[in-house]
Order: sequence, then C-alpha cells, then structure tokens
Amino acid sequence: MRGKVAMVVVVAAMLSGGWGPERAFAAMSGSRHSLGTVQVTAALPTPPIWMAERDGHAIIVMAVIDPAPAGLPWRSARLDHLLDQAEAVVDAPELKLRLGLFGGLGAMATAVRHARYPDHGSLQQHLAPKVFAEVQQAEQYYNHGDVAFYRDRPSFAEDVLMDSALGQLGYRRHSPVVADLLKGFAARRVSEVRPVYQADLEQPTAYMRELLEDDDAAMPCLTALADFLDHHAGNLQARAEAWSEGDTDALARTDARAFDICRSSHFPATLLARHGVTDIDGHLMAVWRSAVIKASADHAVVFAWLPMGALSGAHDYLQALLSAGFQLRRW
Repeated sequence: MRGKVAMVVVVAAMLSGGWGPERAFAAMSGSRHSLGTVQVTAALPTPPIWMAERDGHAIIVMAVIDPAPAGLPWRSARLDHLLDQAEAVVDAPELKLRLGLFGGLGAMATAVRHARYPDHGSLQQHLAPKVFAEVQQAEQYYNHGDVAFYRDRPSFAEDVLMDSALGQLGYRRHSPVVADLLKGFAARRVSEVRPVYQADLEQPTAYMRELLEDDDAAMPCLTALADFLDHHAGNLQARAEAWSEGDTDALARTDARAFDICRSSHFPATLLARHGVTDIDGHLMAVWRSAVIKASADHAVVFAWLPMGALSGAHDYLQALLSAGFQLRRW
C-alpha cells in the first residue's frame, strides 16, 4: 500500500507542475509553534526582504527557503506592521503542464507500471556498492528498513526517503511561513494573485515513461540526498537560522544542493524540451513579472514571496524589477 500511495503523490506532483516554488497549504496563521527535532533559536524578526518602489507604489519581496522547519515562532511587530499595509499578495509562479484527460490518465497508468524495477530488480543492482551503502544507511535510519523502498526506481525512492527524513527532522518541503502569511492575508480579504505558466506537454504517457526509466537522470538526486542526510543534515538548521536572521551571505555558504538537484530531476529541461516545453525559467519569470507589475499598478502596497534561488543567477527576479524601473533596497 505504501508504494501505491507514494506513486500517486509523486505522480500528482510531476503532472501538476511545481517547477516554480510549490505552494504550502497548511494553515497556521498567528500561532506559536513548537519546533520538531531541529531547533531554530533566532527570534525570527528579519527574514530576507526587499522593497521595490516606483511612482509611489511599493512591492515587498520576501525570500523563503525550502525545506523549512515545520514550525517557527513569529514575533516581529515591526514585520507584522509592514505586512498589514499590503493590499494584494502575489505568489511565486507555478508551472502547470496541460495533458488533457486521456493524456493524464495514460501518464498515471504508466507511472504505476514503471515505478518499480521489473523482474524483482532492486536499487542494489543498479547502484555502485559505496553509493548503495550510503542510501541504505539513510533509509534504515529515516525510513526504518522498508523492504519495498529498495524495489522503487530512484525517482520514487528519493521521494519516499526525503519525506521520511524531513518528517523526522521536523521539516517540511515547503515553508509553513508562506501558509501562515497567506491565511493572514485571506482573513483580511487581501486579494491573492497566482501567476501560472501553462504549457502543453506533448505525448505525456511517453514523457512519464522516459522520466521514470531514465535512472541516469534520477540517480544524482538519490545519491546527493543520501549523502546530505548521512553527512550534512545539520545544514538544514544552519539555513533556517540564517534565513530567520536575514543573513543572505550565510545562506549562500550553506550547502543544500541536494534539494536543488532533486527539484531539477523532477522536471529535466532536456526531456521536457523533447516534449514541447522549453525555456521554463524564462516563462515563469515573465508571468511573475507581469503579474506583480500589474498588481503594483492597481495597489499602493503589494506583498510577494519567492524562493531564495529566484533572487540570483540567470533569472534574477529582483533584476526584473530593476529593469522595469523600480528602485530596490533591503528592508
């Protein structure tokens, strides 16, 4: 049963999008949460925030990290006062793959058929001994030696391992702070804008089969995740501490590449391009830029949240605001 449930969850994520930062749905606004195993000691008053201003209108941009602690104390009257001024909230952009009814059903059926190795094959047969030892060590510690895990292909095995490990460490894939804020905005009837880039996926059944059967593409995620859990799990706390203090330099120094590798492996650009979906990062930034500029024109103060990774690199969302004539400063 575990395997089938995991398949449904992972396939739903693969088909519904999520190239952009995925939304957190748990509602926890205004409460004081006790943390899980990993404790963050900062008082959380100053996550990384930028102010973009143009023609008397302002956009409050807050960067979030994931994974993030399942609970964080929120004790900043200064920050609450700033957020109370927001008249609209713009979410991080999302990718939605259009499959059609039959395409979606075919892709789901393909995932169920190809999620595990055929003929009783296993991860041990497909991993180098040293790598398998690391994966096994992480699985036994965080997933308690589930035999079914070793029959899963890497695309599914990493998902099971990640959820099990983060749960034990008191973390979630998506920041609960976002859910916190969104519920607070909803209570004040602040309008929410959800930028979405919709793309038609050609031959979704073939795409799903190629995605699951390409162990070479999925293996880096599983091996990087096992290495991170075995040797660097403490970086999760360091990242959360740095984020809660707004220390972007410390965030940049804290290694969490395993999660970036895994996000990329769920939506491999080369494979998507073969099925008609190209320049995803560019399209996502474009729909967000359009949405946030329109919201800013309609409202005096707009709040926007983005993943930390969207504020640097080739697709820098802050640079997109600068190019649109906004003045930018750290808050």
